[in-house]
Amino acid sequence: MKKIFSLLLLAMLLISCQKAEVETFTLYYSSSNLAADPNSCNEVFGVERLFVEDYESDEEKLELVISELLKGPTFFEESDGGYSSFFSIDTKDYLSGVELKGKTAYVDFKDFRQLISSASSSCGSSQLLSQLD
Repeated sequence: MKKIFSLLLLAMLLISCQKAEVETFTLYYSSSNLAADPNSCNEVFGVERLFVEDYESDEEKLELVISELLKGPTFFEESDGGYSSFFSIDTKDYLSGVELKGKTAYVDFKDFRQLISSASSSCGSSQLLSQLD
């Protein structure tokens, strides 16, 4: 089912954006199905997402990827892969901006401590930082 959905999404992207390139990015989330230790706080696993290359700079590309990360796992990633995250549809607009200086990325988030209050625990903090790293 997941592969069929991905293929349909890719087909729709290709048809609607015939001149645009499609690129795959890997985002990292926790997964209860894949974790060797179900109590692990910092084990993350990659999920691939397809994007239309409609950015003009590396900063725009970084902003696109982080914005997608902040949306959290999709319904299919949660239900089929057991993926989870503090990030969700509620945090999707919490990126203020990004800036690249040389090989260093500066990422500015809006204050989402109220939305992800359990990220302040030692395990929650480890999980959050693993997904952002």
